[in-house]
Amino acid sequence: MTELAVHSEWGTAFENMCARLGEYDAFLTHELHEEIVRVGQICGVAPSTWETLHDNVERGII
Repeated sequence: MTELAVHSEWGTAFENMCARLGEYDAFLTHELHEEIVRVGQICGVAPSTWETLHDNVERGII
């Protein structure tokens, strides 16, 4: 992902990051999930890229 980012492939790097987070069932705080959504919007990737991470958000954290 770093190599992609270095070559200004931000969208692809972001998509790869989201895929890895989902693949490893990473737990996300609400704040981190919101930041992922903001970055995805900035990168111009499809919302489906980060929407799959919704179930990874830790419950009970506001």
